[in-house]
Amino acid sequence: MQPLPGTDEGIIAELEKRIQDLGPVSHRIHEGAGPKDILGEVLAGYAPRYYEGPAPHFVCDCSRERLAGILRSLDRDELTAMIREDKGAEMVCHYCNQKYYFDEDELKALLEPAGKG
Repeated sequence: MQPLPGTDEGIIAELEKRIQDLGPVSHRIHEGAGPKDILGEVLAGYAPRYYEGPAPHFVCDCSRERLAGILRSLDRDELTAMIREDKGAEMVCHYCNQKYYFDEDELKALLEPAGKG
């Protein structure tokens, strides 16, 4: 939990104490308590509202085009060095670990002005 700006320090201290007094969450889960049960104990008397929408899920919006745009934004000399020395480039999305390989010809095409090539 994270308090919003302006939350009364007394309330924060009370909730922190309740969390400490709760003991290990794993024990409560082993006893059959679910997330709402545990939060209900901590937030007793505060009338919490629960999000009932779909469960959050992992989505990455990386794409070959997006990473090509990153390469295109590099200094021309840096891109030329990649072509000359590495004969291509491998880029890895740090969010989903998807790998994208750009060969020498693709890197050369990125050096062309927009609309050409």
